Amino acid sequence: MEEQNSPNTLTPIDVLSSLKGALSTLRAVKPEDRSGIDRRYAIVITELEKVFAYFYTYIYSQEISK
Repeated sequence: MEEQNSPNTLTPIDVLSSLKGALSTLRAVKPEDRSGIDRRYAIVITELEKVFAYFYTYIYSQEISK
């Protein structure tokens, strides 16, 4: 798989966009049947939401305030 952007051209907005995309994908494929796998998806989604919040707070907001 070819990388469209080199690491040097990616911005914090690109990272936020990727995290949002991953969250959207997980929410779309998460089963809604109250099963064990449904619960595991919910945990992964929650953890990724935390990653998004940490990145936004500690990196993105610092970059835009420069």
